[in-house]
Amino acid sequence: MSASRRFFLGTSAAAAAVAGLSKSARAALAPGEAKRADGVTNLALIGCGGQGRHNLTQMFEAAKAADVGPVRAIAVCDADSARTADAVALANSLNGGGAECQAFENHAALLEAVGKDLDAVIVATPDHQHAPASIAAADAGLAVYCEKPLANSVADCDAILAAARRNDVPLQVGSHERSNDKVRRACELVRGGALGELKEIVLHMPTEQTHHRAVAATEASDPTVPPPSSLDYAMWLGESTAAAAGPATWPDMKAVDPQLPGWMPQAGPHFWWRFVSAFGAGEITDRGAHILDIAQLATGRDDAEDWEPVSVTGTGGDRPGAFYDAPMRYDFRVTFPSGPDYVGTTEGERGVRFVGEKGELFVAVHGGATTADPASLLETEVDVDLGRTASHHVNFLRSLAGKETLFAPAQAGHRTAVLCHRINAALRAA
Repeated sequence: MSASRRFFLGTSAAAAAVAGLSKSARAALAPGEAKRADGVTNLALIGCGGQGRHNLTQMFEAAKAADVGPVRAIAVCDADSARTADAVALANSLNGGGAECQAFENHAALLEAVGKDLDAVIVATPDHQHAPASIAAADAGLAVYCEKPLANSVADCDAILAAARRNDVPLQVGSHERSNDKVRRACELVRGGALGELKEIVLHMPTEQTHHRAVAATEASDPTVPPPSSLDYAMWLGESTAAAAGPATWPDMKAVDPQLPGWMPQAGPHFWWRFVSAFGAGEITDRGAHILDIAQLATGRDDAEDWEPVSVTGTGGDRPGAFYDAPMRYDFRVTFPSGPDYVGTTEGERGVRFVGEKGELFVAVHGGATTADPASLLETEVDVDLGRTASHHVNFLRSLAGKETLFAPAQAGHRTAVLCHRINAALRAA
C-alpha cells in the first residue's frame, strides 16, 4: 500500500485527536456553535468531479436564498489533481476574491490543516469512498453533505450513521428529490390516504439510456486504456480492493460506442465506476436510490420501527464475471413486516408508482412530475404537511442555522441505501 493511499484512508494524528475529544469539547467545533464574527459558513469539498463542483456551486446559490449569511469554500481535495485544480478555480470564482481556496492531496490532510476553520464538508467522491471521508469529517465535529447513496455497503452505511450520531453532527444525504415541492405533495397525498389502502409500490428503474447500452455491450475483448495520468489510482481505489487487484486498465467506452455524449469520459474510473460493484451498484443506487427514497418518504419508513424487510427476492444479476458487473435487467420484490411491498423493474418510465384501492399515482424521476388515475386524486385534500424548502442545499444551510430540519438526514439516507444494497444482494444470489 502506498504512503499516499494510507494517508488518504487513515486518520491523521490531528483528526484522531479531534475524534478523541469529549462530546462537550467537540461541540466547540460544531456548526453554529462557534461562528466567526463575519457570519460566514466555511465549506470544504471532498471529491471534485462534476457532481462535487455542482454541489459547491449550489451551496453558493443556496446561501443567497437561505437567509443564513454567505458561504466560503476554503479547501478542496481529490485523488485526481486535474479535478482538484478545476475545483480550486471554481471556488476562487465563487468566493469572489479574498483568501484563495487551498488544495490538498486527500481528506486527512485537509482536515488536519483547516478542520478547525470549517463548518461543513461536501463529500462527493465515488460511492466506495463516502465512508472514510464522511466519518473523518463527523469525527472532526463537522456537518456533512454526503452524496447519495450514503455508502457502497451496508457496513459502511452503518459506520457513517454511527459517526453522525456519536458526534451529534448534521448529515444531509444528497437525495434531493425529496426536497422537490411536487414530490413532497405526492408523498402527502399517499400518507394522507388519497389512494386509500396502499396495495403495492412499483419502482421503475429502466436501463435504456446510451451509457447503459454501452455498459451492456462491453466485452472482455474490447480495447482498454489506463486511468488518467493525473489520477493517483492507488488512492482512488482505497479499501474497496487491494491496489494490486484493482483493474489496471478500463474499457475504452468511446470504442464500444462512438456515439456516447462528449461529456462522458473515454474510460474509467471516472463516471464508469458506478457499474463496477466494488465501487458502485449500478442503476439501483444511481437513479434507483432517488426512486426508492421517495417511496420511503411516502410510507413513513424513514422513522418506522419495522422498516427492515422480512424478505428481498428477485431475478437479475445478469452480468456475473463481467467487468461492469452491475445488473442491467432485473425484477425484485421487497416485503416488509407491515405495509405495501416494493416491486422493482427495469420496465416503464423512470419513477415510482403508488397503487392503492382508490387509484394510482406516479411520480417521475427526475423532476417530480406527478400524474394520477383518476386525475381527480391530485386535488384531494389531506391533513398531512411534510413541509417545504427552497432547495435541498438551502435546507442543509438553514438546518445548520437551526431554521429548518434536515429533509434527508443520516437515518433516512442510511435506510434507503441499505435497502438498495439488500436488493443488489438478492439479485446477485438469484
